[in-house]
This record gives sequence, structure tokens and C-alpha cells, in this order.
Amino acid sequence: MTNYFAPILWVVHNFKGDLTNEYGMQMKDNDYLDEALKDQEGFDKETLELNKIRTFYRNLFNDKHCFTIKNIKEQVENLREVVLDIVKVKMISEVAITGRAFIGLVERIIEMLNKNTVNGLRKIRFH
Repeated sequence: MTNYFAPILWVVHNFKGDLTNEYGMQMKDNDYLDEALKDQEGFDKETLELNKIRTFYRNLFNDKHCFTIKNIKEQVENLREVVLDIVKVKMISEVAITGRAFIGLVERIIEMLNKNTVNGLRKIRFH
């Protein structure tokens, strides 16, 4: 299932912290995200609920990225490069597909399912 999810880019604007781990060692932005997604100790309702969310993100998004911004004016070009590096063209059956084409495909599939004409699914073209 994780293969179908787009990469996730967590952008932290006005980042005030420092990128050090619990031992005081420097971390990269992605390491900071990994640390933030680790389960926290505790059995109170809030901690358990937040740990569910952390588990959800860890399990569903194999391709996770973080970008911390302290000064947007200085870092906007770096953010642009990160986004362009991460974003990949969606492929279905080795055919590149745009968002609009994907929505059209889903609409056609739903229409066929509603009409109970599932056999026609093999005939759908992505072009």
C-alpha cells in the first residue's frame, strides 16, 4: 500500500530549535523528522493518541522528508530544489499520468463499478 502514497514533505516554518539529538549530536532535517515520529513513553490518553498518529505516518509513508526553515527569504530556493527532487511523475502500467488524467481514470472506474460493468476495466486506456 505504501507504494501508492506520494512522498511526504514536512516543512517546519519559523524553526526555532536546533537540530541536535538527545546526546547533543547534530542531526539532519530528515533525522529530526524520524525523531519526531518515534513513539513517546506514557499511557495517558493524549500520548496514546499521538503515538497512533506517529505510527500511521511511519507505516504509510516510506518516503518521508523534512525541511526546516528559519528564514524563508534565504531558504526558498533550497526548498524549491528539495520539492523538485522529491516529486516524481506518477506512473500506472508504465505510463506517466497527470493528476487530471488520474481523476478521470478513477471516475471511469467508479462509473463502471456502479453500472456493474467491471469486465470493461481491462479496456480502460490511460492516454
